[in-house]
Amino acid sequence: MNGKYRKYGLRYVCFLCALLSVFMLFSCSDSSDKNEKKSVKITDTTVLAIACEPFSGGFYAAANILNAANDAEYAVGLLASETIMRKNKDGGWTEKNGSITTALWEGRTVATVRLNKTLKTANGQSLMISDYISLVQQITRRNYNGYFKDFYLNPIEGLIAYRYDCPGLTLADLPDFDALTRDKIAALTKEDYAQLLLDTSIGGLFENNASALSYDGRTFRQAIEEYDSKFDFTTASQNAIRSKLAKIYAQRPKSEWITDLLYDSVKDRVIAEFCEQKKQEGATGSAAISISKSDNYTCKVVFEKVVSEDEAIGMLNLPLCFQAASRRKGDYVFRKNSEGTVGRALSFTDQGGSLTVLSAAEEDLVDSVALGQIRAAVLLAAPSETLTAKAKERGLRCEAIGSGYAIYDANLTERSFLEGLAIFYF
Repeated sequence: MNGKYRKYGLRYVCFLCALLSVFMLFSCSDSSDKNEKKSVKITDTTVLAIACEPFSGGFYAAANILNAANDAEYAVGLLASETIMRKNKDGGWTEKNGSITTALWEGRTVATVRLNKTLKTANGQSLMISDYISLVQQITRRNYNGYFKDFYLNPIEGLIAYRYDCPGLTLADLPDFDALTRDKIAALTKEDYAQLLLDTSIGGLFENNASALSYDGRTFRQAIEEYDSKFDFTTASQNAIRSKLAKIYAQRPKSEWITDLLYDSVKDRVIAEFCEQKKQEGATGSAAISISKSDNYTCKVVFEKVVSEDEAIGMLNLPLCFQAASRRKGDYVFRKNSEGTVGRALSFTDQGGSLTVLSAAEEDLVDSVALGQIRAAVLLAAPSETLTAKAKERGLRCEAIGSGYAIYDANLTERSFLEGLAIFYF
């Protein structure tokens, strides 16, 4: 081949190679885009995902474990809290920030709760046993509706009396408040219902603006004019408008009354009437919880009966030392492939670094771990055979850790690292 054709031949080969390189680049980019649709890439040093619905608003605000709406949020909240004891892999308890021991006394169990003197609050102050006692009181009150809302049902002396502010009251004394509430709602007259609307502010009846929307989508003005076209809004007082509205809504068929929104208000009245009746009957005894401070770091809790040490620890091992978490900035979210539901992410920072936890759809977990987008996936319950098989196909481990399960790449993440995370010990 002469030099001229050899020259053009080399140029042609180089052109083909360049074209092939560009084609391969776009092919890889397309493949990457397809993978990215499964989950958004994360760049934090330590990122976990937990299989659950997007975090609820109350919990997402600061990841305060007391506001957890379910077990998944409670597990995540443990990353910003400290418990006194921790469940070990054998199902027993290990001291973490103190101890909880029990003894028998006059046919009942008495527990001794001791906090380590080194335990600090989020702002660096020493955590005292008075903080623990305050926590017990907080989650016992009727206005608390978080993760520990059923704590008052534990057989600890004085919980019921304290909750209902009624001396000597016990769980056995309580009627079925829900049944009484339903009966009271069923017996409401139109006058009762109208007054209840006024008393509870339901439906926006306390709005100053007659153009504001009511609970049924109409403005107050529309609701009143439909019933009384001659009503004079220019001279009517706010109370007159509210009273008129309440009467209008009370005239509707009972099936249209918003009793579901009024339920809690009616129940509060039922409880108040019950407790007042008990006091009038001469209720005696204490209205305090049987929890007494021994020193700055120790208290004793008296149970109503004999309980095992394991049961006592389970009831009294409450989370302390709350630290606020921050919502992640940017698109640190996971999406369900089919529905496009957006998840939520929270970051926790301590001396060991930063840890981000995302709420994620279970079907996204294996791919995201395999792609290296998260360090590990957390599951509260045993994974399905399908999920386990999928993880195995991608070269991942699917193992029980603490109270939960983890999907992770053993080449990138050591099991010992996961075993040290509180999220697995819910």
